[in-house]
Amino acid sequence: MKTLVFALMVEIWVNGNIESTTEYGVWADLRHCIWFAEVLSTQGGGKYDHPVIGYCLPVWRNADETEIY
Repeated sequence: MKTLVFALMVEIWVNGNIESTTEYGVWADLRHCIWFAEVLSTQGGGKYDHPVIGYCLPVWRNADETEIY
């Protein structure tokens, strides 16, 4: 049976263009996913221009086939 979960997506930007977008796990609780996304997106406290953006997407996954955090 499929369950609605939240996938942590991470984008890597190079020269103003998205080089890659990768999913790094799924969470049952949106708040936990958002915490990881915010940590990735704001690392360095604004002192550095880093090319990493994290965000969460709602997705349907089968709990028997996917590890859900």
